[in-house]
Amino acid sequence: MSARRAYSLGAGVAVTVLGVVLLLFEEGTLSIDGGWLAAVLAALAGAALVSSGLGEREP
Repeated sequence: MSARRAYSLGAGVAVTVLGVVLLLFEEGTLSIDGGWLAAVLAALAGAALVSSGLGEREP
């Protein structure tokens, strides 16, 4: 697997985890405060951005 595909996969996983967290939060299965939800959102968005940025580097 090329480096670009690996980093794209990392960004995709971060977006998928974000979707699962938001789904569980809306269903009421996951009971977290808004501050923790914002922290999760920021962490996963940052992970997706870092992952996609690393995939764009020239070897």
